[in-house]
Amino acid sequence: MLETFSWTGDVVFSAPHATVIAAESPEWDLLHGYEQPGAFFGFVLDGDNAVLRHGGASYPLRPGTYFATNTGSSSLTNPGGRILLIYQPRADFPFQIGGPLEWLGRLRYIDGCSDSLLIPPWRLGEACLNLLHIPAGTEQTMHTHPSDRIGVVVSGRGQCVTPGGVTELAPGVLWRIPADGLHRFRTDDKALRIVAWHPDSDFGPTDENHPMLRKTFVDGVSAIDDRLAGIRTR
Repeated sequence: MLETFSWTGDVVFSAPHATVIAAESPEWDLLHGYEQPGAFFGFVLDGDNAVLRHGGASYPLRPGTYFATNTGSSSLTNPGGRILLIYQPRADFPFQIGGPLEWLGRLRYIDGCSDSLLIPPWRLGEACLNLLHIPAGTEQTMHTHPSDRIGVVVSGRGQCVTPGGVTELAPGVLWRIPADGLHRFRTDDKALRIVAWHPDSDFGPTDENHPMLRKTFVDGVSAIDDRLAGIRTR
């Protein structure tokens, strides 16, 4: 199945792993009131007036901007436009901001589609934010994911096909595919771009395996090797 939500300016979905806020032109601080430690993942769909403030700096948020920040460290005002916000309790992400989106994903996916990691998992198992590009004339293979997928259609048109029916996709459609939900995307004459959030990942660095450690050598032996376990930080 695939669920869709309306842009209400408030919470549209809430579960233990995520709260989804479909923020359409609210004037209050969107990040205020979340006392439990956690992280916000955001994507600006449209509008030119939103401002993210962090560490004494102000960041104007243009369409296509994405960001991550922790509770209690930033403020966000949005007097015009639509912003998708996903709050994940207990998550801990460093402040980061990027954009605008590229047209294609940088990584090959399935059935001619491509994907980019906009906000990667900083550790194995953490959340990530992705850009999915589905070319025109695509019929994806039916598939599932082991956890929820939550996101918004950025551009183009297409459909999501599930055993329960067909959902039309157009810019601005907010959606959620529950864990293990069988689905596929398809397009006709227009490519489809989707920003999608995953609550977890089986990819990412660990204390025992990350690029700095792997590329540190002692007498030609990488510090990831068990023979050098004694020099690794505990």
